[in-house]
Amino acid sequence: MAVPSSGELSMLKMAKEKKYDDYNSGSSINPPISLFDLFLGGNANGSGENYEATNTNGVNYPYPTTLTEFNQNSELSIGEWYGYDHDYGLSCSTLFAFTSVKGFNAQTCNTTKTLTRYRNNSVWLNATQLYEDIGGGSCQPAPADYYYDPNAPQATPVRYWSGAAFTQNFGCL
Repeated sequence: MAVPSSGELSMLKMAKEKKYDDYNSGSSINPPISLFDLFLGGNANGSGENYEATNTNGVNYPYPTTLTEFNQNSELSIGEWYGYDHDYGLSCSTLFAFTSVKGFNAQTCNTTKTLTRYRNNSVWLNATQLYEDIGGGSCQPAPADYYYDPNAPQATPVRYWSGAAFTQNFGCL
């Protein structure tokens, strides 16, 4: 169950949505609960829960979602959480499927470990999101790693995906 779209919000229940994908979960959360960790994921103070990154696939997700965004606007508002669904799955059918190579060896552009992945643009260098099929036609962001599109006509077919964004482009080594 997602965070409600109106009414009173609870930090404990927001933590349960992030940890258990259920705002009303009966499972426990280790204190302390940090708004910083809820927004950005992780466990900055070393105690409490280690939260996953915020799922930005849905329409409603709390801002900021990255440390850069946080540093540019450090006001955290609980109201940002209205309607957030941590396990929202984006439909793969709305994306562009392509055969990709994943892993550090992808930089050599000759590895044979290929899988179908999905991106939000038909042009590899213009894509800003990378997804994997999680079953049932739903996609989630791909894990951080180097990815290679063997069909990309550009000189830089290798890109580093951070798990949230493409951060670097490479040519074949």
